[in-house]
Amino acid sequence: MAPIVHIVAVKLPSISVQEFQSLHDDFLALKTSCKKPDGSTYIRSIRGGLENSPEVAKLNKDYTHAFIVEFECKEDRDYYITQDPMHSEYAGKLLGAVGGVEGVLVVDFEVGVY
Repeated sequence: MAPIVHIVAVKLPSISVQEFQSLHDDFLALKTSCKKPDGSTYIRSIRGGLENSPEVAKLNKDYTHAFIVEFECKEDRDYYITQDPMHSEYAGKLLGAVGGVEGVLVVDFEVGVY
């Protein structure tokens, strides 16, 4: 089974460095705070940061920051999205910071599956 990569791009044009640092730190904390019902953690890796592509003028569509979460399998990703209360709480905070779903783009893929 191939890993699942979950990419979240957000539009935060008027956020301060300190505000983003708080959002970023809270996001990274999900790696240890998100747990299955048996208490085990299931996020394989998590990272994120400020958009800095040299193609920004044409291709970034005003997305300013991105996060990448990697899961071992689809079941873990599905649990994260639909059931994990820590993710749900953070998602609400992030949606509030970006002004709703229009400020978020999510793309998932299974590594090596085309």
